[in-house]
Amino acid sequence: KKLLITPSWGFILACVDAIKKKDGKVVHLMFLFNINGNLIRTTEINLVVSCWTSWSCDKGFDFVLLSDENGKLFMFEAFYLNVSRPFYRCQRHIMSVSYIFDEKIAIAVSKEGRVFFVPYSTT
Repeated sequence: KKLLITPSWGFILACVDAIKKKDGKVVHLMFLFNINGNLIRTTEINLVVSCWTSWSCDKGFDFVLLSDENGKLFMFEAFYLNVSRPFYRCQRHIMSVSYIFDEKIAIAVSKEGRVFFVPYSTT
């Protein structure tokens, strides 16, 4: 459903919905591939990605900022796919996200045009 390529390492992240064979439930999966398309890791996530973006820190590590369908913001290092707890809840449907690394600010824009500036550091 969604693809993202990170700027430094060229990781390819993919989010897909899959149906479990055992019980027929839909699960949301995130895959991480290297620049050559080889699978590095897979994780099940308990959310539907609405939008996401990636950037690199000054040490060359790739990070991801994403919003789920409920307006929760998550940030994690791309290589580990640690999508755990949201760091902010916009409580609006988010259409676009961005991150200003020098200022350590996550930006989210809602469907209604509301803009959220959320201070958040990856360190």
